[in-house]
Amino acid sequence: MPWAQEEGSSQWWDREFDDDGIRIRADVRQAAHDNWPVARNRVRVVQGDTTEAAELMEAAVIHISHYLDRHHLPLFTCENVSSLLMLHFRQELRRRIGKSRRTEHITEQNSQDAVQRENWVDKANQRIDLQRLCLVLSRRSCAIMGMRLLGRSWENIGERLGISPYTARNSFWREIREAKGKIGNRIDPGE
Repeated sequence: MPWAQEEGSSQWWDREFDDDGIRIRADVRQAAHDNWPVARNRVRVVQGDTTEAAELMEAAVIHISHYLDRHHLPLFTCENVSSLLMLHFRQELRRRIGKSRRTEHITEQNSQDAVQRENWVDKANQRIDLQRLCLVLSRRSCAIMGMRLLGRSWENIGERLGISPYTARNSFWREIREAKGKIGNRIDPGE
């Protein structure tokens, strides 16, 4: 019976020899067939799908088969084959989950670091653009831009400069439009 499966479920390859050509014990293979539905269901509950169940079962079967052979136990004489197999299967599943979580954490941390680097770069570029802009603006418009960046209202700016808010806003934006034509369109000092 090379394929172990239930209708509509994932499969695992039941083979007589491992990748090194060592025979896999028949008692362990039989225990795997008996426990396959339970093992597959455990993976589904823990991971949400059964895609890794077959790989985990194959690894557990090979491991327990080699373990029993190392201890020179004759075929079908160990009463705990099924328990040993499922214990190792659960250990493999926990290892896989732990590795997956570490990978997710590292990936998540790396993406957060990348976002922070991008924010830093964006802020540095914005600062450079604003400095370039100040070089072509009048002193008054530079002061207005600084106050706007600090969150000051047009009314407050007009009051501080002794002009109407309307004049402050219109003269500032007129100079910004002219400056954008001179140094590029990337600059947006805020409204």
